[in-house]
Amino acid sequence: MITPGTGKTHLATGLGIRACQAGHRVAFATAAQWVTRLAEAHQAGRLSDELTRLGRIPLIVVDLCRDGNYAEAV
Repeated sequence: MITPGTGKTHLATGLGIRACQAGHRVAFATAAQWVTRLAEAHQAGRLSDELTRLGRIPLIVVDLCRDGNYAEAV
């Protein structure tokens, strides 16, 4: 069970910012946004290219936030 309101998004954002400040590339999106992005790439026949591009990014953050209480959706 994932407890809402414990600062997971805040922590992930802070780590992403620090990584950027240190010169690293970072990609940040919600889980739903990542699924949509990859599904669209798959439908367009460019999933392999998208995965290759994402594989070059040292830090990929998948935020579990969503409208409402995430814990209720699990």
